[in-house]
Amino acid sequence: MIKFSQSSPFAKLFIWVAFLLLIVFFLEIALRVKGVKPMKMFKLSVSPPHLFEPDSLLGWRPHKGVYRIFVNDSSKTVTATLNERKNRITNAIGKQNINSCRSLIQIYGCSCTFGLSIEDTSTQSYKLQQLLPEYCVENKGVPGYGLSQMYLLLQESLLIGDTPKVVVINYGDFHDERTPLSYRWSSLIWMGITMGDGAKYNNQNLPYYTFPNGKVQLNRGIKLSKLTKFWPLVHVSSLACALNFNYITIHDDAQFAYFHRLSHLTALEIMKYCKKNGITPIFAKLTNSRDVLPTNNIQSDLEQKGYLTLDYGIDFSDNKYNCGPYDDSHPNKVAHSIYAEKLFVFLKAKKLIP
Repeated sequence: MIKFSQSSPFAKLFIWVAFLLLIVFFLEIALRVKGVKPMKMFKLSVSPPHLFEPDSLLGWRPHKGVYRIFVNDSSKTVTATLNERKNRITNAIGKQNINSCRSLIQIYGCSCTFGLSIEDTSTQSYKLQQLLPEYCVENKGVPGYGLSQMYLLLQESLLIGDTPKVVVINYGDFHDERTPLSYRWSSLIWMGITMGDGAKYNNQNLPYYTFPNGKVQLNRGIKLSKLTKFWPLVHVSSLACALNFNYITIHDDAQFAYFHRLSHLTALEIMKYCKKNGITPIFAKLTNSRDVLPTNNIQSDLEQKGYLTLDYGIDFSDNKYNCGPYDDSHPNKVAHSIYAEKLFVFLKAKKLIP
């Protein structure tokens, strides 16, 4: 057996390491007693597994196919069917002949518009299509997208000749961190979108916006593999989780007003782009604002500039309107029905449909 003198460098190092480990151990215990838990990641399991594919314009986009989606640890699954245009279907046959439609209505958004935890037939777009059989309604919602990608996807749609009559931008204040790629959102993207297949996305550039000199500017210089990532052990250690989230919060909260201002300017750019191309845009508020700077300051500014805005009047943090208990962060079929009905009434009131 090897013995060390108490004054030897090895003994001193051992004592310091043991002391530090004891501090870490007791801090871990104290945090757990106070109710701080390791990070519980939103888990998305898909069969077959390739719901997303790398994309040079958008970073990622959905892949055509029929998927079974499992959310978190629930045994509940939903079917998501994506057509040849890589949009979630809005009718029973899964196809649309754009040329035979009276006109095209596109609804842009994130997983809340896509309908991540609900069936194909329960989404806002599917419900609206039922109410407007002579029109073509497209679900342009993609999980993980922010205003940056919604804007780019809209521009792509026009470039390939699919110019809608009406564009609906479904916005929530949680999109604010997506447009400039906040630390928190960057960490979530890497874990959620790559689905464990990070190598496929290593060299994929991700678009994001900034506004130097007060003008929105598209940037494409960051690769998904270079995004900020959660620290190791956050899923098993309350201490690692608390330290990581405090670090992220301090960084992101310092730029909160910047993030919101960027959303404001990007939304305005989308409205201008639509108007320039003869499209009627509608800026729609998905859920009640939960932040200090309310969504209403974007809405009121757009209204003053003559653009249409719609408040669905939903707060999907309320269990009546979310997919809890297995997924309390996405609107349920009740909320989607309300979205569809209120949008339908709004379109008629504004004489955008007969």
